[in-house]
Amino acid sequence: MQIFTSLRRVAGIALAALTFAQPLSAYAVDYSSVRQAGWEDMCMRGDQPMNFCSSFAGPSSIAYSRELEATLQSISQQINSRYRFSSDSRAYGVSDHWTVPMRGVADCEDYVLAKIMALSEAGYPVSAMRIKIGQLRSGEWHAVLGVKTDNGIITLDSLNGFSNGYRTMFYLDMNNTSSWRVAA
Repeated sequence: MQIFTSLRRVAGIALAALTFAQPLSAYAVDYSSVRQAGWEDMCMRGDQPMNFCSSFAGPSSIAYSRELEATLQSISQQINSRYRFSSDSRAYGVSDHWTVPMRGVADCEDYVLAKIMALSEAGYPVSAMRIKIGQLRSGEWHAVLGVKTDNGIITLDSLNGFSNGYRTMFYLDMNNTSSWRVAA
């Protein structure tokens, strides 16, 4: 019984550590912000067709309507169908590589960047967008795009159009791209 109790305690500690662990490419700066290595690498490369790394001026949210939600969903689905999923390891030979997809393949953060560009080109203010990184129910790390409205955030996901069962761990508001924030 003593061995079982000790093993159960060790398993509980290990499970808690895995539950609250951050991805290897993100690490805490303080209790309210994190650094995201893949994002920082993209900003240093400076090779994107849009400068995602500069803060965008404009409204921090937009007026919600059913038409807005339908349009956002339509643009999201167009981007989702444009690319085939491929991990960064397979496509670029590194664990975390942020880029607007150019090779017909993308992983979750690449879909996010493509959606920001497409929504910007359609006239939506980038300043009202938020990149959210978190975990799926499976525990897998995943990035999605949030569009802030006066009725809450509309989440656009590369997996199923609109994300369900997704828990945001940290985020970057595009009107303040200097700081990834820990989600409350």
